[in-house]
Amino acid sequence: MYNTINGIKYDDAPVGWANVGVAAGLLSINGFLSMFLGLNIGKTLTISAIRCVVQLTVMALVLKKVLSSEIAFYSFFMTSVLAALAAYEITYWRINQRIPGMYASIFVSIYGSSLFIGVIGNMYAMNTKPAWAAYKFIPIMGMLLGNCMIGITMGVKSIFESTVIKKDQIEMYLAYGATRWEIAKPILITAMRSALIPTINNMSITGLISIPGMMTGQILGGADVMQATHYQQIIMFLISASTALGSIIATLYILLTLVDGVPRLRIDKLIDTKKQKTM
Repeated sequence: MYNTINGIKYDDAPVGWANVGVAAGLLSINGFLSMFLGLNIGKTLTISAIRCVVQLTVMALVLKKVLSSEIAFYSFFMTSVLAALAAYEITYWRINQRIPGMYASIFVSIYGSSLFIGVIGNMYAMNTKPAWAAYKFIPIMGMLLGNCMIGITMGVKSIFESTVIKKDQIEMYLAYGATRWEIAKPILITAMRSALIPTINNMSITGLISIPGMMTGQILGGADVMQATHYQQIIMFLISASTALGSIIATLYILLTLVDGVPRLRIDKLIDTKKQKTM
């Protein structure tokens, strides 16, 4: 099979399960390092690799049907399922602590911010009409949700660590009459920096050190290089915006739950999920 890109013809055979097997075999490097250095990540590596194959295969089968449909409900339903799974991953697996109502707040944060930015970005930045056209809307939302998940995880982790580590200091400030916002503001600033720095760093090296996934995929698919570049620039800015919006909503909810309106520090609301995972 030949593939023509920018007028140049390449011998480019389609890939299949055998090719995936070859790539998976390279994970033996990770396994060897785990055994040699005693990293104890062999089991985690195996489970993650299996999850990667199964999840992507299932998604491909679902997307094959959804992307051929013009019904808006399918686009919103599919992305809401992805958001629900992302919120579950954050609440019960990525973070070792949680508070009551955290899953719902994370879901609203991650889906609300990604949906808002995704619709505006699709309609006005990518010229997609309608904005929820499945062939663009679902992949874009997937990228926004994935990156937003990382930002929210970093932000919420920072809040839990700050409130536990600085518990005595916070309670002393409260005893001297500090307001709720005076307590919350420095913790929020630290959390938002933690949430946004990965995205900012990613933007700074894009095109200089790395060729991002979306741009790579389009180039491999034979798209014009400049068109692929513009799409990547757009998606990077959408990711940054949705991560910022989702992170501020999630961190504010968590923080204002741990520092209530009295104001008091409510460390008693923290639930340790690490113990539950090991039971």
